[in-house]
Amino acid sequence: MPGVIHLKRLQEILSVFVRFGFTQAIETSGLGSYLGNIKRIFVPTPKIERMRIGQRLTDVFSRLGPTFIKLGQFLSTRPDLIPESIANDLRALQDRVPPVPFEKIESLLKSELGSRYQDLYEIDPVPAGSASIAQVHQARYGDRTVVIKVQKPGVREQVKTDLEILNLFATSFGEIISQFRPKETMMIFERELRRELNFLNEYRNIVRFKNFFSGDPDVLVPEVYRELTTEKVLVMDHVGGVKITNVEKIVSLGLNPREIARRAGHLVFKQLFEFGFFHGDPHPGNLFIHSSGAITLLDFGIVGYLDDRTKDALAEILIGYLYQEPKRIIYALDDLGVTEGVVAEAGLERDLGELIDRIQHLPKSEIVLKDAVAEIIAIVRTYGLKFPQQLFLLGRSLALIEEIGVRLDPNFDAVGQLGPYVDRFLKRRYRAERVLKRFAAHWADLSSLLRILPSSLRRILSRLAREEYRFSVDVRSLDSLSASIERGFNRLTLAIISSAVVLVSVLFSDKLVIRIILFGLAFVLILVALTGMIHSRRL
Repeated sequence: MPGVIHLKRLQEILSVFVRFGFTQAIETSGLGSYLGNIKRIFVPTPKIERMRIGQRLTDVFSRLGPTFIKLGQFLSTRPDLIPESIANDLRALQDRVPPVPFEKIESLLKSELGSRYQDLYEIDPVPAGSASIAQVHQARYGDRTVVIKVQKPGVREQVKTDLEILNLFATSFGEIISQFRPKETMMIFERELRRELNFLNEYRNIVRFKNFFSGDPDVLVPEVYRELTTEKVLVMDHVGGVKITNVEKIVSLGLNPREIARRAGHLVFKQLFEFGFFHGDPHPGNLFIHSSGAITLLDFGIVGYLDDRTKDALAEILIGYLYQEPKRIIYALDDLGVTEGVVAEAGLERDLGELIDRIQHLPKSEIVLKDAVAEIIAIVRTYGLKFPQQLFLLGRSLALIEEIGVRLDPNFDAVGQLGPYVDRFLKRRYRAERVLKRFAAHWADLSSLLRILPSSLRRILSRLAREEYRFSVDVRSLDSLSASIERGFNRLTLAIISSAVVLVSVLFSDKLVIRIILFGLAFVLILVALTGMIHSRRL
């Protein structure tokens, strides 16, 4: 049960939901007991009743403050979790709220920076921008013009309260909207929001991006000052510029919009396919054009990260697309745990195959990444796949940069520019030294397993003999289970033979005759294995 303070905030939240026509949903969830007289006081107007659910949710979230604004923005990037129509409406949610009086901001700055506060001067009391969590003031630091990003006083406390209430909502609505996985969604959202509240995370992101793009004349990442950065304060250089979609002003600077579009593509594609660490929200408000023509990145609070496992799966997905092998894509998704619980695998393979075939028969210049991403999301929703947040951020980044590129240059070919980055990405993932490194790691795991296997089997057999285990068998599942196990062993066999070929080629790189003989032997083994697997349809 919520505490007294939480109860007051809970009723405030419920009153806004009731005002926008969500009374029945609240009562169905079991939270109706907290409504009291609210549903009699707040009645939705005819205008509100005519609004779409997504429009009503957008208004609700905008009225309820930073936590709900961030929730709406988060959900707008996850059309796999909510209906696409609602996600589209939530994209209109603006993170612009009235600023906190400068006296409160100044007090927080003094508390956070201590004596270092004196190093900042000519602080403009009128904020250059004000969002739900923070506001920005321009100032001077030494001989530099800087911007100070300050977390609004009391935001953390409000977020903490709201997250507890939202978790209560997730539990209460769990069975009603189970297909949207409310508890899992809240867990991801809470982790992302808490990370964004700590400005030291953003400081580290900026430093990392600055190192990545060091020496790249097409990208400008502002200098950030560690000595003036805390969990609630972030100070960086002020970098002037023109909004990336303001074509008229870009031309007035003597710059070519077509070249700017190319640089924008370079900026995003390099992050995704070379660094594996990328800006999670490259919308036009976060991209500015310097007078030199370099693109300036702003707001590093949301970033995406592709670990080695995700990179490997992404490489397999790309190969599956290039060679029109939907089964390969399913295997890659399976490695990520995306297909867990999917029963209609044949239907999934068919739909992926149709999508690939449709896209590949289009000229590259006619492929629209935004539409391709939307179709993939539709398949994800149809089969209830659990896509990682990072892959959704990746897809959104691709779609956003394509949209920006087309606004700058109507003939912008995102797919054509993306091609070389994908080629290099695949070559890096499958170069010999990397394959060997992965093989060595897997061999170490296999060696450990083989060491403990005899004793583990002995214990299991001993307990079986003493009838300490009980089993419940569903005979209907045995055929599919047997087929799955056989497919797994077959793939493992091929992987071991293939890895051995690579290992041998390196170990005997200076002995051509031995390499030819061993490759020939390996080829025969693979051919025999493949023939048997294809004949049994267990590949």
